[in-house]
Amino acid sequence: MLANADWLDSLAPEDQRIMRNSFPDQQFVRKDTRDSLVLELAAVENEGVNVHRLSLADVAPWAELARATHADLITKLGGEAQRIYDLVQEGKDAFVARQESLAGGG
Repeated sequence: MLANADWLDSLAPEDQRIMRNSFPDQQFVRKDTRDSLVLELAAVENEGVNVHRLSLADVAPWAELARATHADLITKLGGEAQRIYDLVQEGKDAFVARQESLAGGG
């Protein structure tokens, strides 16, 4: 949920509490979305749709082609695009490192 901070702050405390607590948190929404997509995929597959599950090796060439467009896109966007892109990459690297740490038991 997105809300204008000035508007939210202008609400009575009880209304602010309602607005802040009426929606599930981000972690719940992400998990719920992933679970729903898995169920939907299984349902269409059961109805006869051919589902192709790609390996990382299958996806790699597509990812590399997409990655090659990043520099041009960042240049065209201008402004803070490079800084934001770099922050996203740092976050992705930290996520991978965390997942590897968890998988390794550390």
